[in-house]
Amino acid sequence: MPDSLNPDDVASEIAAVPQLHFSGDTDRIVPSVIAHFFVTAVGRCADVREVHDVDHEGDWPALWPALLHMRVPCEDPAQRSLLRA
Repeated sequence: MPDSLNPDDVASEIAAVPQLHFSGDTDRIVPSVIAHFFVTAVGRCADVREVHDVDHEGDWPALWPALLHMRVPCEDPAQRSLLRA
């Protein structure tokens, strides 16, 4: 994708933004290693969770309710409660 952005170019700019990235462990389109590289570049406020037996075209909508309850690094609990209201 010649016109796509390189995530490493913005990693330091968003290092303080709480981030939790999800990747299917059987995804062959965007392998989990891509998310792991990005999280390493971002630093302590980012994490990646691999979802077992899910690929790029998996049933992500069915998984979101549970995924949204996972703790996000550097997250302010007060902000989370506002989002849930």
